[in-house]
Amino acid sequence: MSTKKTLQQFNDHIFHTVGRDPLWFTGGKGATLVGCDRKSYVDFFSGIAVNNLGYGHAALAKAAAAALKKPWHSSNIFLIPDQAQLAALIQKHSFPGRSFFANSGAEANEAAYKFAIKRGRMLRTDKVEIVAAKDSFHGRTMGALSLTGQPKYQDPFAPFPGNARFVAFNHLAELEAAVNEKTAAVFLEPVQGESGVHVATQAYLKKARELCDRHKALLIYDEVQCGCARTGKLFGWEHTGVAPDGFTLAKGLGGGLPIGCFTAAEAYKDVFAAGDHNSTFGGGPFVTAVALEAFKTYSKAAFLKQVVARGQDLRHGLETLRARFPAAREVRGRGLMLAVDFVPGSVSTDKVRLACRGKGLLVNSIHNHILRIIPPLVITRAEIDKGLAILEQAIRDSV
Repeated sequence: MSTKKTLQQFNDHIFHTVGRDPLWFTGGKGATLVGCDRKSYVDFFSGIAVNNLGYGHAALAKAAAAALKKPWHSSNIFLIPDQAQLAALIQKHSFPGRSFFANSGAEANEAAYKFAIKRGRMLRTDKVEIVAAKDSFHGRTMGALSLTGQPKYQDPFAPFPGNARFVAFNHLAELEAAVNEKTAAVFLEPVQGESGVHVATQAYLKKARELCDRHKALLIYDEVQCGCARTGKLFGWEHTGVAPDGFTLAKGLGGGLPIGCFTAAEAYKDVFAAGDHNSTFGGGPFVTAVALEAFKTYSKAAFLKQVVARGQDLRHGLETLRARFPAAREVRGRGLMLAVDFVPGSVSTDKVRLACRGKGLLVNSIHNHILRIIPPLVITRAEIDKGLAILEQAIRDSV
């Protein structure tokens, strides 16, 4: 089917909830995709930090082929062995506890939200407030959206439950002023992704931990984007050593398949009771078989070491670019979760993104002055160098 006809069908039959590029992909290997136009594209986007193991990954393909020969769905009324193994592996590398599987990050955050409210009410009836960060992003369902500190996403769908309070990210005094005896949970991203890759300081997370302990509130991390080895450690919080009471995962967890997970520490194993929460498709046999293989890969020391090395290569290249363009004011992030921030109004990163696509590079633009760079974790040095060369030329063409 032609690109023109496909685009027309999207325009005629699909809600316009997102701007779509006139491109789809027919193949790929590693961190390089092949488009319907038969061109190759270095991927600095990975489906918004989902395709962490890139394309054509042999172990994932083998796991998927085996799972396809078995029933794809059975419901959580029955045992799903790979689901239990995946939960055990996640807890082995975090802390003992219990996990709940859903289909996305938003659903995982919904589960965490409900969990926090129920646990708060177990202590006192009015312990139902949530403290979250401004500029955060936790999903687009009504519950997850109520925790998302961005008016542009909230305003069209207000009102929300009146129990969320928003504080400036990395602002210790605001955090301390917001947490009290009515706080059920503090909900934070160790690295804010959607707003432009902002890293939580160790002092900020330590303060959150201290306040939660003082007021018997839960500290919950949204690791949907920064988890699954994205930052060079299995979990984003490991860089600070400040562990939460619970955390959510999604995006890269399924290696490209839809799955989300909420895990809480062993001390809270009895908070959720039968009937409190469930998901028809969450943690089904097919997706957990692939996710289990993906998480095994993420948790290997050699793999994490490789992510760190490639992250250093990419950051060095981006810092070199920053030095060549006065309008580029900062490179920030961790591992292979990075951003280049330009002085607003100086360079249109939307224009840069389109120029990159035309030259064979996929990259994300945020707020028209930030480039978010989140390639597959299997990216090679050669792919990084090729992508950086395209990016530099696209910036020059856009200045």
